[in-house]
Amino acid sequence: MIKSKKKILQKIGGIILMMVLGSSFVGCNITSDNDYKKAALETLEERYGEEFEIKQLGGTFGALNDTKKLVCYPVSSPDKFFYVEVEKDLSEVHDNYINRIMEEKLNGMLTPIAKEIFGEKVKVQSFFDNQYNEYDSLDMNVVDFMNRNYRCSYVLAIFIDGGENIDKSQEAEKINLFGEKLLENNVLNKNFVNVWYLREGEFSKVEDKYYDLTFDGENVKYYFKEDKIYNMTWFEIVDKKMQNTIEDIINSFKY
Repeated sequence: MIKSKKKILQKIGGIILMMVLGSSFVGCNITSDNDYKKAALETLEERYGEEFEIKQLGGTFGALNDTKKLVCYPVSSPDKFFYVEVEKDLSEVHDNYINRIMEEKLNGMLTPIAKEIFGEKVKVQSFFDNQYNEYDSLDMNVVDFMNRNYRCSYVLAIFIDGGENIDKSQEAEKINLFGEKLLENNVLNKNFVNVWYLREGEFSKVEDKYYDLTFDGENVKYYFKEDKIYNMTWFEIVDKKMQNTIEDIINSFKY
């Protein structure tokens, strides 16, 4: 009789324990990786009107604390990665896809200027520093965007097809002129501009490689190789002024 009562009490205790545990799990909102992915992709599509995919889940990038970090890309351009941070409670999604949009606008604006100076076989590529939550700037022109976000840094690279036997003095004058055109158009208040003279076969791959190399932090290292370039040089803009003379640019050529 006593044993029977003990068994009944054990069963009742087990049921109560299961009910307590069950209620604890119901009350606890457990957010999975799929929840973060879904929140990110749905928000991005709503903001920009195009489809996106996840390149990477997790990371140490970003300016925000206690968020789930993702790297995403538009389906239309898989190489154009950008950063996304989702609040842990899914209440807000932060992204910097606007940078890729503005880079395209800047490249389009500067390419005709570069061709006028360097000839037809030249490409302009830019990369904007992380700027979150500027999706309200979609209709803004790129110069206004850069002036509004003047504290950010902007990387600019000029890629020229060929250059095995260049006249450095003549090229330095062209580069200086390009810098002056940047200032005339109110582009770039501070930055380094790299000019690369590419070997055969590299020029056609610039667009395909640019963002992948940037994502891996390998851009400069890749193009510094002797089998990739004939030469390179650079100039700097600080406080909307050229910091390098033509002579400085000549002396900055790598070879």
